[in-house]
Amino acid sequence: STLCTLSKIHWSLLRMKARSQIYLCHATMARETERFVNFIGQTNKALKAISLIPPTPATVSETQALKKSLQLSQKIRAISFVQDLRKDHQCSWFNAMKVVWESPYRKFERHPLDGTLLLEKPVWKYQLQVHSSGGGPMKEDFIFLLQGSFNLSNRYGAFSKEKIHEAIL
Repeated sequence: STLCTLSKIHWSLLRMKARSQIYLCHATMARETERFVNFIGQTNKALKAISLIPPTPATVSETQALKKSLQLSQKIRAISFVQDLRKDHQCSWFNAMKVVWESPYRKFERHPLDGTLLLEKPVWKYQLQVHSSGGGPMKEDFIFLLQGSFNLSNRYGAFSKEKIHEAIL
């Protein structure tokens, strides 16, 4: 009886730890995603503004170089976005956690006239998942899921966060 009670307490503590870890990582991921979307939006605004500058022989090379550097900075930021999550203390056990998201910028398609990064989808869905073994005499495993999404209203950084959902399987 006492051993069973201790095992139940241990299992409950493991669930609480997994839940707190996944929420801390979620907060980090949400913050980094917000920064990333804002960055893409700001650089898209700059690219659009550059495309409105009338081309003159004196400014063509400078505006093309600026445009290419902004586009390159978007690609570099997309790569560093994932690396920042892996380095962050809250998500440092990233390999133990399955993170699935569908980036709206996955294919890096650009608008043919102004060179802005196009949205592939208006909704950015993500899922965090932790699988843990209960151990002890109960040997119960569980999977903790956290799902959410961002709705992007345009390619210039406007978005809203949807309600997150959690489940223990």
